[in-house]
Amino acid sequence: MKIKHIMMINFFLIFLTMVVPVESNANLITNGDFENDYSFWTPSHIDGSGGHRDWGGVHGGFFLLNDGGSPESDPAISQTIYGLQVGKTYTVKWDQLYHYPDYPGDIGFGVFLNNQPENPIALNGSTALDIWQTFSTTFNAAGTSAVLYFAAELDQRTPGVFTRTDMGYGIDNVSVTMAPVPLPSALLLFAPGLAGLAAIRRRFTK
Repeated sequence: MKIKHIMMINFFLIFLTMVVPVESNANLITNGDFENDYSFWTPSHIDGSGGHRDWGGVHGGFFLLNDGGSPESDPAISQTIYGLQVGKTYTVKWDQLYHYPDYPGDIGFGVFLNNQPENPIALNGSTALDIWQTFSTTFNAAGTSAVLYFAAELDQRTPGVFTRTDMGYGIDNVSVTMAPVPLPSALLLFAPGLAGLAAIRRRFTK
């Protein structure tokens, strides 16, 4: 009987690993720290004052979004994210530097998904000049891939922005990870398994 109970417990544990999903917290962004260059990223509308910088980032290199305040375009950089799970929530995290103080207080920076300038998932205005600050936002995956944009010098073409801005921003340490399952939900997933193990143990000790 002892061997039988051990086999039942092992079978149940294997069953749990099959039905309870394991959430991955791997970073889906490549070269998010811009340490040596901006490979794997696609820049657009970046003038000579913007682009990759070898120093001045949080730990070295960073990318500066700047385009001289053009009213018809925004300086941006983008990367296609692969490996998303449809319906899952993902956290975008980045370090941000307010570099050019032309219109302090206005919304001049945004994070966009699949469409820039029309689909922002985060907007903010100026922060402390030349001081790195960390920000984050979330999105729900509608497909297995998506294009993530960071853009500056926003204008009225972006919903939620009410004036044209000429505000340069640096970005560094970009990451996209699956948001963790809230603890109560995780416990509910394991509750039936724990109850089953408890029942088996009671039978075994009788």
